[in-house]
Amino acid sequence: MTKKKKQQEGPAPIRLLELEVRNFRRLRFAHVRVGEEGELVRITGPNYSGKTSVLLAIQALLGPSRKVVEGAVNDEGDGTGAVRGTFSNGFTVERHFTGAAPKGYLRIRSADGGRYDQERLDEWTNGLGGDLMYLWSLKPELQRGLLQNLAGGKDLDRRLLESRTREEALRAERTPHNSAAQRVARIQAPQGERPERVDVAAELERLEELRRRSSERANASLAVEHASRARNDAAAWVKAAEDELAKAKESLTRCIAEEEEAAERFNGLPDVSAEIAELRDKIADANEVEDRLAVWLAYEREVQAGAEAKEKAAQLTQQIEECQAERRELVAGLESPVPGLSFDDQGEPLLKGRPLFEASLSERMMFGADVVFAVQPQLRVLLVDQGEALDADSLAQLQERAKAGGFQVWFCRIRDDEGTEVEVLDGVALSEGVESREAVEEALEAGAPGEEDGGEEEVEF
Repeated sequence: MTKKKKQQEGPAPIRLLELEVRNFRRLRFAHVRVGEEGELVRITGPNYSGKTSVLLAIQALLGPSRKVVEGAVNDEGDGTGAVRGTFSNGFTVERHFTGAAPKGYLRIRSADGGRYDQERLDEWTNGLGGDLMYLWSLKPELQRGLLQNLAGGKDLDRRLLESRTREEALRAERTPHNSAAQRVARIQAPQGERPERVDVAAELERLEELRRRSSERANASLAVEHASRARNDAAAWVKAAEDELAKAKESLTRCIAEEEEAAERFNGLPDVSAEIAELRDKIADANEVEDRLAVWLAYEREVQAGAEAKEKAAQLTQQIEECQAERRELVAGLESPVPGLSFDDQGEPLLKGRPLFEASLSERMMFGADVVFAVQPQLRVLLVDQGEALDADSLAQLQERAKAGGFQVWFCRIRDDEGTEVEVLDGVALSEGVESREAVEEALEAGAPGEEDGGEEEVEF
């Protein structure tokens, strides 16, 4: 359902039908009467004649009191002033100013005699008071909040802040990982081939085994030599003593057998002297290998840490992109009822795709009017000061939009040719067909707060 359709289905529109002013700012007296069909109330007159004071009187009428400037009562008269408005829904609103109440006493009456306070006016205006430049008087954060709420983005600033805070934390967490990955990427591999680590314990065990086998072979060699000597001795014994021949032959046979056995054992044992020398050299080189290997191991640890840092940074980057996508989704969900209003990824409002502060005065006035049309569906009153900033085309567009929304436009400029005429001269503003000044002043004075109104709730602002 569109915003316009909701307005049409809501409460009946409220317009200001009659405005009466006495001793307010530059105005000594004003009486303006507008018909139900009056859509453009044209306020004209020379500079410093009180044209803007007519609009300020309407703003003071609608309140709240913080919008009423101190010193609202001018120096003429008895030091008191009053503003009264009669609206199309039968309500009469009055604000009376005295020295004791420079912000004014507020009195609101309905057609059936009901009495109300500022809260009822706030329901009509939503705090804007019909002023098309009200938006531009706000601080940027308040402007942003009003426009976001208008587009359905309640609490959007808070949610965007939470998303940005998460992104900043992720970026802070990602920074050391990125630095580690970049540092590792700059490290060069050590020169030469990567050495293999020497298992010194295993090599020592093998060396011991080879030593044992070498010792065994040496012992076998000694046995061969011993057997040879024994054989020689036995042969000598044969030659030396025939009587000992049998014994010597037996001994010879035994020695030959032992010799053959020892020789067989000797021949069966390989020569490991070359391997021993090689192992000795390898063990001697183990420390050098360890030093070179340590460089490679440090390099491989750095590479592994860099890969882990790069992977972690990629994960954090993905989370950061998710935060950014979340904010884009939050902003994409906004539905602006105001022409030309959009929002960037950070939720900042844009006018025709540009920041608000870049808008010209006429653009600000047109945009401010559209905001009033959207935010103020009950009170269909728009106040336009400095109308000279709008050219004929812009003014025509403003009137067309106001007419489409059923708004009544109170429009100040030095001169114009259309709409209801309210001429301001020397602090007096009158429209055609109003009562005499004396009659209106008497009515305003009669409505001033007094002792007879003691039972009425009057609020001093």
